[in-house]
Amino acid sequence: MPVQLAWVTANFAEDQVKNAPLVLSDFWPHGEVSRKFGVFNEERGMSVRSLFVIDTDGTIIHTEESTQRGVLPDIEGAVDLVAGLG
Repeated sequence: MPVQLAWVTANFAEDQVKNAPLVLSDFWPHGEVSRKFGVFNEERGMSVRSLFVIDTDGTIIHTEESTQRGVLPDIEGAVDLVAGLG
């Protein structure tokens, strides 16, 4: 959680942190959220590293998964996508 907070707030002034995007971590109940998003690997007992961009209406407008060890979803691409929405 501290790493997620640092990542989402890195580009926000201290008084603007409330405008930072929501980053979801699926700790307890174990895997509940990732199961709902279809990215829980039952065999391994863990979530697939995933990135979802959800608009203010709750619609998923972008999703990306990485099943390759050490390879993260394209965060910069998602940030560019969001920047282009406004």
